Amino acid sequence: MLNVTVEQRDNIIIFHILGNLSIYDFADIICTYCPMIRHHAIYNFSEAILDSSITKTSLHALADIASRHIKNRNPEGKSAHVSSNSDTHGAQNIFASVIQDYGCPHEQAVFKSIDEALMWLK
Repeated sequence: MLNVTVEQRDNIIIFHILGNLSIYDFADIICTYCPMIRHHAIYNFSEAILDSSITKTSLHALADIASRHIKNRNPEGKSAHVSSNSDTHGAQNIFASVIQDYGCPHEQAVFKSIDEALMWLK
């Protein structure tokens, strides 16, 4: 079961994603939570496990969906993707690269810890 908690720190919103994550869950997270972002965002997947539906092809589809759900966000905002799990970390690297190809104006980076992500955002 997927669980998402939201934490606000000044101009940074942190999404903590826990549980088994399918492509459908990932799309739901994008549609539900991306419109909440006003400036910086951290997507913490450290407690998430990706299932086999998350492939390079499906990440392209997700990037297309995400690019349509960032309308209220400051273009100078940045997105940090966090995971200490090597499989999830690799998928996040692919997604961060692909989303730029879909016209996302926000700088993307992938980290192994929340502390690293916070330092990059500040």
